Amino acid sequence: MSTNKYTEINVRARYADLLQVSRWLDGQTQTTSLSPRIVSKIQLVVEELFTNSVDHGYRLECDLPIRVSCLWEEPVFTIFYADQAPGFNPCEDSDNPAQFEDSLGGNGLQLIRKLPNSIEYRHEDSWNHITVSFAAPNNA
Repeated sequence: MSTNKYTEINVRARYADLLQVSRWLDGQTQTTSLSPRIVSKIQLVVEELFTNSVDHGYRLECDLPIRVSCLWEEPVFTIFYADQAPGFNPCEDSDNPAQFEDSLGGNGLQLIRKLPNSIEYRHEDSWNHITVSFAAPNNA
């Protein structure tokens, strides 16, 4: 039996709103057959994307938008993440220390690249669009 469920949340680039996103995402994953391990990976990737938007994209907390949506098409859970920060492709190996001068070296980017089953990026109409997918292991 295949189930499709698409939902979206729009927030500001403020750390207080990250808690709202995490709670929303927790509610979305509860209705799936995903393991707690995969749900933890999803939460971590979204948290890293959000943190990168605030710290490196917008460069500070602000009222500019962050949009997170998800689609559950069993057995794949897909996150669509978007912000209006300057264009940056997290799929490319561009761990230039100058870009992350105030970070610990871009470790979040490595998580964003390695934890999902797939990741895609596009820049369109002043928005960065990042799509990450997580597949539930085959239970057969």
